[in-house]
Amino acid sequence: MNQQRTIIIKDYKGDVFYEYTGSFSYKMSGRKVDLTDNKTGNKISVYMGDNDTFIVTDSGIKGEKK
Repeated sequence: MNQQRTIIIKDYKGDVFYEYTGSFSYKMSGRKVDLTDNKTGNKISVYMGDNDTFIVTDSGIKGEKK
């Protein structure tokens, strides 16, 4: 629930066209990515093009010592 992540989606030129940071889960189906915010329950759908890049980085658990 407290897992912090960042999602970045870049186009074929390498330009970022979507970025989201927080505690969320995601499901990828074809060219569609469904995000669900773990705290609010809000859902977001992002559609990617043929040559887009999808990057998810797990940055640890909020409040965890490094």
